[in-house]
Amino acid sequence: MKKYFYLLCTLGLLLGASCTDQAPGKGQVNVLTAEIDSIAWTPTKIYTQKAVGENGPLTIVGEGEGFTLKLILRGITAEGVYPLNASRHGEIKRGNTAYTTIDIQEAGSITVTLFEENKIEGEFSFDAQWLSANNRLQVREGKFSVFYY
Repeated sequence: MKKYFYLLCTLGLLLGASCTDQAPGKGQVNVLTAEIDSIAWTPTKIYTQKAVGENGPLTIVGEGEGFTLKLILRGITAEGVYPLNASRHGEIKRGNTAYTTIDIQEAGSITVTLFEENKIEGEFSFDAQWLSANNRLQVREGKFSVFYY
């Protein structure tokens, strides 16, 4: 599995992105938690991808306990509340089924509470759906604190 991560990171570097499996530096730890359909979730693996360029998104990824959660943050320039939309959204995968916020009006938001050169912290809450409104997952009480380079 680790081979695939490094292969993806190498490919990402060639395409202008960077990956951090673990934040560099002593005492720097990435944190991501949420409630998925009212069940507390903490991933076993957290990493970030930052695309090069002013409009390149920062992607925060958590994997574990049968879920993969992604926050795709584009256009974040300061602390504040950002609604989820087509360019800034949440995704969650349970098994082989992928749920997204892209097609939902007012799916949720991300609140950035700290925005620094290589660190971002905040909270999030959203509904994500697969194919129809009848197939939704609720993500609540989400928190993140991650380093990116």
